[in-house]
Amino acid sequence: MKKIPVTNLVPGMTCTHHVYFGNNNVLVAAGVPIGEADIQRLIRWGISEVETEGELLMPKEDNTPLSYHLSVNVAELYKDLNLNMEKTSAAFREMLEGLRFVITKIKGSKELDENKIKIIYKILMEELTERKPLVLSQILAKSTHEYIISHSLHTAILSAIIGIYRNYSTDKLYSLVRAALLHNIGMTALPPDLVYREEEMTERDRMLIRTHPLHGYKILKDQLKIDISTANVALMHHERWDGTGYPRGIKKEEIDEFSRIVAVADSYSAMIVDREYRKKFTSYDAMRQIISESGKRFDPEVVSSFVQAMSLYPVGTRVVLNNGTSGIVVESNDVNKLRPVVKLVINEEGMNIAKRNVLIDLREEKKLFIVHVLSDEEDFPIPPQKEG
Repeated sequence: MKKIPVTNLVPGMTCTHHVYFGNNNVLVAAGVPIGEADIQRLIRWGISEVETEGELLMPKEDNTPLSYHLSVNVAELYKDLNLNMEKTSAAFREMLEGLRFVITKIKGSKELDENKIKIIYKILMEELTERKPLVLSQILAKSTHEYIISHSLHTAILSAIIGIYRNYSTDKLYSLVRAALLHNIGMTALPPDLVYREEEMTERDRMLIRTHPLHGYKILKDQLKIDISTANVALMHHERWDGTGYPRGIKKEEIDEFSRIVAVADSYSAMIVDREYRKKFTSYDAMRQIISESGKRFDPEVVSSFVQAMSLYPVGTRVVLNNGTSGIVVESNDVNKLRPVVKLVINEEGMNIAKRNVLIDLREEKKLFIVHVLSDEEDFPIPPQKEG
């Protein structure tokens, strides 16, 4: 391991291998840019050096036109925010109702409604094209009481984002989304009181839950006669890159490619909602957790695609800027993930301006950068006022 002084780190720098600090804690995964906030955090913690087996690469000058970086016109989106939120909420309700119908039909008549899956896919693609930030904000909202259905939809959306980033063909992307929508179908074979139990599970309960991939595989392959790629995702989405997963303990490329994608999307989706036994993670903390498990639980290439597609500061992350203002990340920039678009909540005068929909694109505002990510327990801070 090479030891590198923190003073040598430059924002935007990448490394050919993971960069670690402390006792084998991952600072950034291979290929992921080091952020200004990462460096400031190391300094606050009194950490003087990091370690890596790779080579540090200086950031390249980014001359790509701004319009290329924004997946949607965020300024236009926020000009008519209420109307667009209504459209996205309606689309979410339609997708949830469609998926509920699909799963109910599988349980009842043992048939898959392929047309309904295609409708869900069409709605999803339209929303991601036109209102991606609002789609992601919906995922961050409370899940419905039907956790399995809402979680499966959220997982499919996140899987789609990864597939789009990896330039999947339309047919391949559809197959990935369908597999993600059905990845937890094995849960329907378990007693409902076990699946939705609020109290802490016993060891026997956990063992039963761990049978759901096998149930899902049998339902999709044997009962519904669905293609093997979809059935494999139901079987393998809890397998882990290092071989510590279940039900078979396979590892690395032994795990189907779709399953490696759904594993990341499934875990992130599960972390960002409240569960009976724990509080939800912030979107930022969930992303950091995914990154820390790169090369362990998750395929490093899939993690890299996820980070590049979602940003180190995912939509919904509450941040403080170096000028004392604070707000919420509403969109990432496709190339420079360290400089997202932030909707201001508190301005430099300490006023709450959330209703004004003031957007700051950090790629344009070169002097501004993120210095702190707020936890759910932290309020937006009021910047100190200048005297006179």
